[in-house]
Amino acid sequence: MKKLSIRIRFTAMTIGLLILCAIGLTIVTNYSAGKMAAQIATVTTPAMQVPETIPIDPNQLTDNQQSMLVTQNTEDIEKNQKVINQFHLTSMFYMFIIIILGGIGAYYISGKALLPLAKLNKKIKTSTITNLSEKIEVGTTHDEIAEITLSFNKMTDRIHEAFVSQQQFSGNVAHELRTPLAILKTKIEVFNKKTERSVEEYTDLVSDLEKQIQRLSEIVQILLDLTSVDTIEDKEMIVIDDLINNILYELSSIANQKQIHFATSYQHHEVYGNIDLLYRIFYNLIENSIKYNGLNGQVLIEAMLNQEGQTVIQIRDTGIGIPESRQKNIFNPFYRVDESRSRSIGGAGLGLSIVKNMIEKHDGTVSVKANQPTGSCFIITLPNPT
Repeated sequence: MKKLSIRIRFTAMTIGLLILCAIGLTIVTNYSAGKMAAQIATVTTPAMQVPETIPIDPNQLTDNQQSMLVTQNTEDIEKNQKVINQFHLTSMFYMFIIIILGGIGAYYISGKALLPLAKLNKKIKTSTITNLSEKIEVGTTHDEIAEITLSFNKMTDRIHEAFVSQQQFSGNVAHELRTPLAILKTKIEVFNKKTERSVEEYTDLVSDLEKQIQRLSEIVQILLDLTSVDTIEDKEMIVIDDLINNILYELSSIANQKQIHFATSYQHHEVYGNIDLLYRIFYNLIENSIKYNGLNGQVLIEAMLNQEGQTVIQIRDTGIGIPESRQKNIFNPFYRVDESRSRSIGGAGLGLSIVKNMIEKHDGTVSVKANQPTGSCFIITLPNPT
């Protein structure tokens, strides 16, 4: 059975309400009119002219005189009743006219009121991946339908952005996987064309294969990390100071190669989280601050509490920095500020995506801004341990 539309149901409810109101009003009006007509008839009906010769005492009236009085009274009553009946019929006629006109008006008005909803329904039915960017016009009524339309437009924007991001992500994944595979294929083809092969050539081939396989393995592991579950297990209280000090010790050899100096400013700050994930977060950020720094540069790590009692860690470097127009994109998977520079340094452009993903799993945030006078400043905010 086909369900009735909102317009039909609204019209039916309006007609039902009109019927109840009209019937009630008609009953009250007719009742009041009947009583009023009786009162008017009693007051305004002229007395019958009785000749002076007719005795006042009814008992002294003759049969002919009594018949004249009864006939006169009966005619007056019938006349009044006829008028009342005519009023009843007229009021019922107009009652039906009002109900019919009210029903037609309700159907028309509901159609006009629900027109934006009909447009929204049509848009939803015809929405596909190719037309998600098209917007539905939001009415100026500022009612619930306008709010639903606005919410739908925002939802399609998010879906479209997610779809575009997914397409870019898939293309980047394919590109990152294709590069080492192409190198592997080329190396093997060149090796197979040789008729004679030395032990050194075998060793070089195996070494190249190991490097590319390692790169493939790292990319696959990073992709798994990006799609891992949102919950974190094995949480504990972690002293950020000790964690960062261990990372600085491990990265000291890399920093020494570029004569980069570390400076720290923190005093026993604790956070609640997974030590392995937090280690990867700060290792990645500090390693990047070394990679993209210049000779004789500096890396400053500060930890403090903000007004909400959250732990804020800032990692500053004196490198070449990130243009402001590109700062919002650096946490996107495979995004590189400078393609040639990133390729020469190494990496797949997934490090900061992993950092953002793991920080959000700790209910924290990460952002970046320009460091003064040069370089970048990454700001990590982690919730207060409870």
